[in-house]
Amino acid sequence: MDCKPLRVDVAVAGAGVAGLWLANLLVERGLSVAVCDPGPVGGRQTIASQGIIHSGVKYALGDASWRSSALEAMPDRWRACLAGRGEIDLRGVPVHAEHVHLFSATTGGKARTALASRLLAARSRRLAAEQVPPFGRGLLMALDDFVIDVPALIRRLANPLATRVVRRRVQPGDEDIDASVFLFAAGAGNEALAARAGFGNGTMQRRPLRQVVVRLRTAVPLFAHCLSATFATEPDMTITSHGSALYIGGEVAGDGARPFGEQVERVRRLLAETCPGVDLRGAEFHAFAIDRAEPAHSRARRGAFAERRGNCILCWPVKLALVPRLGDLVVGLLGDLQPRSEAWRGDSAAQLRFAEPPWQCPC
Repeated sequence: MDCKPLRVDVAVAGAGVAGLWLANLLVERGLSVAVCDPGPVGGRQTIASQGIIHSGVKYALGDASWRSSALEAMPDRWRACLAGRGEIDLRGVPVHAEHVHLFSATTGGKARTALASRLLAARSRRLAAEQVPPFGRGLLMALDDFVIDVPALIRRLANPLATRVVRRRVQPGDEDIDASVFLFAAGAGNEALAARAGFGNGTMQRRPLRQVVVRLRTAVPLFAHCLSATFATEPDMTITSHGSALYIGGEVAGDGARPFGEQVERVRRLLAETCPGVDLRGAEFHAFAIDRAEPAHSRARRGAFAERRGNCILCWPVKLALVPRLGDLVVGLLGDLQPRSEAWRGDSAAQLRFAEPPWQCPC
């Protein structure tokens, strides 16, 4: 590892989607950037993402009045980027599903009508569940959300930065990096950086999750939020397909405190209730544990989070979908930052090492 001091305009801590997105924005403004991460590109929290670009419709499940103008704007902003018309050119990044389904197995009568009306008030439409395998009888909605290929997104964002990604840690105050601004976009790593930069204690909270990978004998295209009860605050399961693997998050991912065998049995039961067309014979179950890092409740907002103190900016997108909104906030906090003279121009010999997604290498 080359440990010579780097002179840059902005040192970005973290090579996940937030750090890469922000670094692209800054490079386009003519700033010298170093993306610093001792681990693989894609980090840990980003590569664990299910890739859903959503508008917040699912939050109407538990609160009919829930609205977020920031989230509602995100699908269109991402689609513009995917078409080459947005702030970052993401042409070539695959979209796995143009819509995400929301399925409720047990709603009936007035409850089903009430739930449908909540969701129809947003950007969604109702489908005949029995005609859309593998769902069973129940309420099925098609949401105006879509699913992006996360590993491909990471590679697309990293490609223009290939010479600017360095395998080292950002340590404000040390002599390793001479930067006008330090930008903390390191997920769980922000906690230590924030403390050292004077943001105070209690800046971050962790939500331990244990995502479940289900390997099937045959591939099933399934991108859905599944509920076994009416008006849950969070779907019991959020499922995305990756070849013959189902990657499962949602409320069931919070069962990490239970023995894994119990979590598997709950997943089996939920799949049988909501997706009876999924053949679980011979299925293999694996777990992927991850800490979801977010701003603490006292700092949290309905949207992305960014705060500046001195020459340090602390930020979290909070959700993958909100990364463009995070870009707006950070650019605003940078103000009219001007390029420095004789700044680092990158390392032409640098080689990128990418994180493996959990559905390919479960752990």
